[in-house]
Parts: sequence; structure tokens; C-alpha cells
Amino acid sequence: MVGFGRAKTGAPHMDFPDPDDIGFTDDAHNAENGPIVNAITRAAGTQVRFHRMEISTAARLYLVSTDTALVRITHPAHGLLGSVRSQNFTFVTGPNPGRAAIEVHYHWPDGPVIGRLYVQVNQRVNIRLRLHLVTTWPDTVTALYFLAARPIPRPIATPPCAACLTS
Repeated sequence: MVGFGRAKTGAPHMDFPDPDDIGFTDDAHNAENGPIVNAITRAAGTQVRFHRMEISTAARLYLVSTDTALVRITHPAHGLLGSVRSQNFTFVTGPNPGRAAIEVHYHWPDGPVIGRLYVQVNQRVNIRLRLHLVTTWPDTVTALYFLAARPIPRPIATPPCAACLTS
């Protein structure tokens, strides 16, 4: 009846996660199955796209979190979805890791559940990195492309001459 998707196209971004809606199952939570999305603790504005797939735009639908200490809906106000086929919604996460669900309720905030998106909140992990730059020609520029995560203009240059390499 309803579905979930990525709120923004383009490069991956942690504020616009890709929901796994293929058929999530978890042995640790075997009663839970359905779409799931990952978020980190204290995320200020994670957005997901909501789709009305087999339900009228005239139906009043509400987004309700099963655990507001983990996940709290901030947009739309009071969780009331608009009367459009697709729209983004925003949630914030609390300071603790865990799993909650965002349920789609029909007609009332406590009405029947017609859809569910699980949210796995993970603790932020800081990984200390030491970058090494390979200094062979011309692969140095390629390595810079990989490390920078955005395009770097390729310098206009010629390979070093043989005399330069011997000195």
C-alpha cells in the first residue's frame, strides 16, 4: 500500500539514506520484516521519501514513531502526511543506539497500521585515518581523485623527462 525511497538523488549522503526495501529479515529480531533504513545517533535531520503506492491521496495518513526516544518525526507536523503521491519526511535520532519503527497509520494517529519503516540507529564511530599518497607519475592525480571524494581538475602537465628522473 505504501513504500519508502531515497529522498534525494545523486551522490550518497548520510542525511538521505537508501532504505532497504527488498525484503529485510534479521535473526535477532525475527518478528520484524520489511523496509529498513540506517541512521546514526544524534542525527539532526534524516530524510526519507514516502510513496502512496496503492492508497488514495484523499486518505489521511499519519507517521508515528514506536519509540520517540530513538526516532522522532519532525516533518510533517504531527506526522500528518499531505495529500500527494510522494513526499519527504524528516526525523531526528536520540543519543542511544537501537531500533524503532516509523508506522504509517490510517485515518488517525492511533488508527490501523498500513505500513512500517524500521530505523536502525547506530552509534557514530570515528575512525582515525592516516592518508598515504602514492607519488608515481601519472597515478598521483588518480589517487587524489579517489581520496578527495569530489572531482579535482587534472593539471595540464607533461610527464617528467628522463633527465629529471636521474637527478
